[in-house]
Amino acid sequence: MGLKDFLPHKSKNTRTKVIVDHNSVSTTPAVRPSPFLTSSLNSPSTAPKQQQQQQQQQQQQQIPQQSPSPSLLDRRPSPQQRTSTATYPSATNFPREVPPGLADGISWNRSGGNGTHLIVGIDFGTTNSGIAFAYVTGPKESDVVEETISEWPGLANNSRFKIPSVVYYNTAGDVVGWGTDTQNAVTLSGGLKPGIIKAELFKLHLQNSGTYLDAGRKHALPANKTAIEVTSDYLTKLREAMTKELIKKFGEDLYRKEEKKIRYILTVPAIWNDSGKAATRQAAVRAGFIEDPTDRRLSLITEPEAAAVFCSKKGVMDLKLNDAFLVVDCGGGTVDLISYEVESMDPFSVRECTQGTGGTCGSTEIDAAFSLLVVNKLARLGPAEDQAATKMRNLKIRRKCVNSFDAIKAKFSEKELEYEVEIGQVINAPTLGFIDEYLVFQMDEIRSVFEPTITRIVQLVRQQIESVETLNKSLEAILLVGGFGSSTYLYDQLRIQLPNHYASRLRRPVDAVAAIVRGAVYTGVYESTLTSRIARRHYMMATMQEFDPAIHPMRYRTQSVDGTYKCKNTVDALVRKGDRMKVGEPTTLAFFRAVPTNARLFFSDAIYTCEDDELPLFIDEPNVQKIATLDIDLTSFDPETSFERITSNGKPYYRVNFHILLSMEGGNELRAEWVFRNQVMNIVTVRFT
Repeated sequence: MGLKDFLPHKSKNTRTKVIVDHNSVSTTPAVRPSPFLTSSLNSPSTAPKQQQQQQQQQQQQQIPQQSPSPSLLDRRPSPQQRTSTATYPSATNFPREVPPGLADGISWNRSGGNGTHLIVGIDFGTTNSGIAFAYVTGPKESDVVEETISEWPGLANNSRFKIPSVVYYNTAGDVVGWGTDTQNAVTLSGGLKPGIIKAELFKLHLQNSGTYLDAGRKHALPANKTAIEVTSDYLTKLREAMTKELIKKFGEDLYRKEEKKIRYILTVPAIWNDSGKAATRQAAVRAGFIEDPTDRRLSLITEPEAAAVFCSKKGVMDLKLNDAFLVVDCGGGTVDLISYEVESMDPFSVRECTQGTGGTCGSTEIDAAFSLLVVNKLARLGPAEDQAATKMRNLKIRRKCVNSFDAIKAKFSEKELEYEVEIGQVINAPTLGFIDEYLVFQMDEIRSVFEPTITRIVQLVRQQIESVETLNKSLEAILLVGGFGSSTYLYDQLRIQLPNHYASRLRRPVDAVAAIVRGAVYTGVYESTLTSRIARRHYMMATMQEFDPAIHPMRYRTQSVDGTYKCKNTVDALVRKGDRMKVGEPTTLAFFRAVPTNARLFFSDAIYTCEDDELPLFIDEPNVQKIATLDIDLTSFDPETSFERITSNGKPYYRVNFHILLSMEGGNELRAEWVFRNQVMNIVTVRFT
């Protein structure tokens, strides 16, 4: 095996692709044969020749007078039909009709793929972020140089694996500080300089719905700045620091040679919705990691999945085939959990066992509770000489306490009875903890600021345990990772509050803080170990059915090109919520559209999502969202030889038969290919959640 066989690589064929974000969709043109579709439709092993001829005859008989599509109500799955494995109509089943979808025009961009020797993992966190990288020189593990960046601007001779996810702006909206590079934004005492605005927890604003939406609203963005703009400002600085360190490591010449081929793996929360992932990708593009949003050198991976990859490579877990394990990623702002099942030992691969869960119960909630504890103590302390002096005194004490709390939080356990903070001024109020130049906190006080967050995390872990047990399985390991995952008190409380047989399976890797970013790098080097995912929402297309007044509202009735009455806005599922999609196993669905013979042959087909448990009946229901559009150009085809020409009620029209080919790529992208006559005319790639 040579180096090119070991490294991640993609086909160099130019292919049309749409990378979805919530503001724009960009495409690149191509027409190519679809090997998946050719094999599934034309292979003798798939369908014997006689069976194919019968199917063709049946379709030809259906052309003059279309048989009604299955009822919407019939298409709702019964509990008995909803299994863990998704089933899809084969391409030879009766096609569904889609609306004419005639588009006004199409604009194209072009992009190609490249192999890479340099892989960079980016753990963009709510409160802290980090970067790791690997340089691959050969197929053996000894040929992989892997490091985590620990030198950052503003740290002088100190080192840290992760730095704060914060940006500082002046009144003109310019970035004057970020992360640990704060000398132009923060005073020596820790306060903001005049006119400086601090942006933090902005990651929570990147999704427009879902678990983190309410939490994000509590932390306002700077005026005239969007979440994508603030995130891209931060990621730009992160990339600049990364570039400096990689040049220092490999030299200017080698870095510039590899720069346009670097593969980036960017982590996102397990329960991040489509808008959050799309916004994250858009911010990374704006930050300059890649120039074209369709460039597939940038991949997204969920944080728990990255942690699972890291732990599997480091031997943290002693697992066997079919074992289930839980990853608990406890960060500063959020906690994400998801369970996996070992599907193969050699090579090691896993699949999702449960849907991801989580909440905004990271260590920042503990910080806020501690800050409130200090404020309450100061309120009971009474005034100083005057109002101005009281305000200044309280501000200084609060700042010193907050700045000291990280050290208290890291070492807190129920073994020490008192924790001291030097406040720099003599105050004697022993009942409140003020003794000489110190503010002393009792163990019970510190425990009280931990308790709500710990309780919530324990609840989330128990819910995952119950979800796994409903599958008649048991967790063989529980992995505790992330910045807050390194907390001794959190680890101890999980061991105390979980059932004994699960408490004994709790694992915390030595490098818990950097587990996610290093796992992201391993994913790029060794490829993803995930083999399947469970859909957390429906993915759908709009179709047209024979109008049935007993089911369909009259306002949806429309006359089709063939003269019959159809119901517009009906739904057909590409993937249903709860379905399992396997990586690398494509499926096909057949569709057709009827268009006038004089129509300009540009089409648009949209992909929609919905988080409701039940599949919606119509595409314009309140909880349905459009996430991508496939723009199709068939003007290069001769309609008389390429389409079926049909006459109905004395009016001719064309019937355009096509297929949607679905496949899972990289474990985190659902890929829909629009296929006409075994040629892929367009591709849409959406984040699979």
